[in-house]
Amino acid sequence: MKTRPLTNYIAEIGVIALAGLVLALVGPFGTDTMPLAVRFSYWIGGLLAAWVVFRLIVVAMSEITKLLGISDVFSYLLAIPLLGGLILIAQSAFGGPAAGTDLAGISSWAYVQILGLGLAFFVIFWLIYYRAANHAAEKEDSRLHTSGERTEPAGLANTALHQKLPAGFGPIIALSVEDHYVRVHSVRENAAEHSEMLLMKLSDAIALMGDDTGLQTHRSWWVATCAITGHTRTGRNIYLTLPCGISAPVSRNNVAKVRAAGLLD
Repeated sequence: MKTRPLTNYIAEIGVIALAGLVLALVGPFGTDTMPLAVRFSYWIGGLLAAWVVFRLIVVAMSEITKLLGISDVFSYLLAIPLLGGLILIAQSAFGGPAAGTDLAGISSWAYVQILGLGLAFFVIFWLIYYRAANHAAEKEDSRLHTSGERTEPAGLANTALHQKLPAGFGPIIALSVEDHYVRVHSVRENAAEHSEMLLMKLSDAIALMGDDTGLQTHRSWWVATCAITGHTRTGRNIYLTLPCGISAPVSRNNVAKVRAAGLLD
């Protein structure tokens, strides 16, 4: 799972707190009988606590989705019912709509309500991030159009490796190693970076890219030749630059090979 910027988490906390404020004023699911101050504490505090637990569950679920080779979005969808069960257990033990009942007596309708609320938040955040991504892509597309730069994605499409990736995965520009996984980097038509993780060896992934399509620049990096836009140097370290700000390191053992390919001056 890709690391999110701190500002994303701050924004999510703000949305959760605002939603808690609204729910406290409305008083749904039988909470309207609570004193207003208690409702504020119950909804705002409860939702923020649930958000923290949800994020921890997502981290664990993302490892499962990697092993299964499915999209990271399922880590969120799998976390919602698990979190719902934990919330009902907490309500039964410490108070809330399910207070005073044992686990066998917890209402299935209460669980459905919690799942509905969780899915509503999932849709809200998906729409927020989708809109933000589209806005960023539109700005980039406008910049490229104004500057006259090419807008078509540079990379390798329809390779054998694409058969192991989700349908519609874009042209591949690079492969990198993360633990026992290979991260497949792509760039979309809107100039947005995208990647997926595959449980396989880098050598096996490179073999599926086809002959003479790229170079292994480092023991943990392979890049598509057609996607390279230049190179940078930091001291004695050399990096090949790729779309979306990606930089692939060139190990000292591979400098001669990269230079022979005409990619270094």
